[in-house]
Amino acid sequence: YEDKEIMLSQSPELDVDIVPNGVDSEYFGKKITERSKVPIVLYVGNFTWLQNREAVKILVEKVWPKIKSEIKEAKLWIIGKEAEKFFPSLLSNDIKVGEVEDIREVYQESWVLVAPIYGGGGTRYKNFEAFASGLPVVTTSIGIGGTDAKDGEEVIVADESEEIVSRAIELINNSKLSQKIAANALKLVREKYDWDPIALNLSKIYEKLGSLR
Repeated sequence: YEDKEIMLSQSPELDVDIVPNGVDSEYFGKKITERSKVPIVLYVGNFTWLQNREAVKILVEKVWPKIKSEIKEAKLWIIGKEAEKFFPSLLSNDIKVGEVEDIREVYQESWVLVAPIYGGGGTRYKNFEAFASGLPVVTTSIGIGGTDAKDGEEVIVADESEEIVSRAIELINNSKLSQKIAANALKLVREKYDWDPIALNLSKIYEKLGSLR
């Protein structure tokens, strides 16, 4: 959406359409494991990207210790490409760092995805994958940018670290709220960010372009 606004600010006469990123909701929605019996806070990313490394730094320094102090049995998982390369010192009894063969397992085992992202640009696939997996997400307004997910409906949006902590703890302790957010997010991703509605939208754009020739 921001890219569209920038383009129109430069050339208001342009006819600009948006085709969002998406996810295979059937693939991520297929149940392959059970949710962990102990609360797991998850962060997923490709850590060759600076934004993901910055988010982990904030998560580990400002968010995770406060969650852990309130929920003693909680665990933190930092999963994704090059995780062990960039965060070897974080590995402990309470923090798992590494890559997995099937990312669906960590989404389905976890209790909440916490993504304190402050670097702009693009749409985060981790949001759509979590939505499709039935995992509630706490992230920043930048972290959820480029989607139609609304705070308190399909996602929890918090920009300050203290609020991220409190909202993540709330989701862990309040199963009714967690299930509501997860169900709404799953509905949203199936309606707007699955490959079928995206392909239909793209097809309509091509048809419009063809009629202009």
